Amino acid sequence: MVFSMTGFGQAEGETSFGNLRVEIRSLNHRFLEINLKLPKWATLIEGRIREVVKEHVKRGKVDVVFYFERNKRKATLVPTVQWELIENFINTLKEVKERFAIKDDIALSHLLQYGLIYFEEPEGETDIWDEVEPIVRKALLDLSESRRKEGENMQRDMLSRVHRMEEALREMEEEASGVPYRLKEKILKRIKELTQGLELDTGRLELEVALLVQRSDITEELTRLKGHLQSLREKLQKGGIIGRALDFLLQEVYREANTIASKAPELGIIQKALLIKEEAEKVREQAQNVE
Repeated sequence: MVFSMTGFGQAEGETSFGNLRVEIRSLNHRFLEINLKLPKWATLIEGRIREVVKEHVKRGKVDVVFYFERNKRKATLVPTVQWELIENFINTLKEVKERFAIKDDIALSHLLQYGLIYFEEPEGETDIWDEVEPIVRKALLDLSESRRKEGENMQRDMLSRVHRMEEALREMEEEASGVPYRLKEKILKRIKELTQGLELDTGRLELEVALLVQRSDITEELTRLKGHLQSLREKLQKGGIIGRALDFLLQEVYREANTIASKAPELGIIQKALLIKEEAEKVREQAQNVE
């Protein structure tokens, strides 16, 4: 199974202290990066959230957001008053008022607005996590399903492109088998046309022609290309965490096809090598988003 690094999942549920909606988004990234946007009470369980995310996602940028609506019937919030900060805050505001003749009063809302007085849930880490964990896991399952569906579409498209590259390779192998003979005949014929009436060292001529034919030989490149495409197909069919492996194999496919295009003496082979380069580039673009 192939997973895309791009996806979205969400889940909602009631807790004893309010309604919680969890949204999780993932994007492609070289490594695993987890970003959390949580209310103050949830910072107690930040480590547990990260651990459970790692169970489902191995690579990519993951954003986890908690949307929380407090249960109004629950009145067990514990207030925290930052007395020293409040004193400094009020004294500073008084100085500003006097210097600029500002008439507005200092209100309690200012202290709440700037977090100088805030309220926290009295529950401990374990109690909170017991209620939050099922909602987080449900959102992660939703995210995984989203990533699986996109990965399935990407896998299908990439395999079809690998098939086109394999077909082009098969045709190149057939054409390349007769290249040495055709190239040798073509060179000898051209030399005879250019040297009519001249006596040539036949042995030396045969050697030079053989060297030219050898420089155009693409047998090794075709063999390596075949192996890379076979590995590419196997990786895609097996699935798993394959993004980096795909990227490496596609670089090798592109490199071998490029070498073939530069060495091949016949237009038909060159065109097929260029087709493989084009398909490899398209598959590599998709592979950048594979986990």
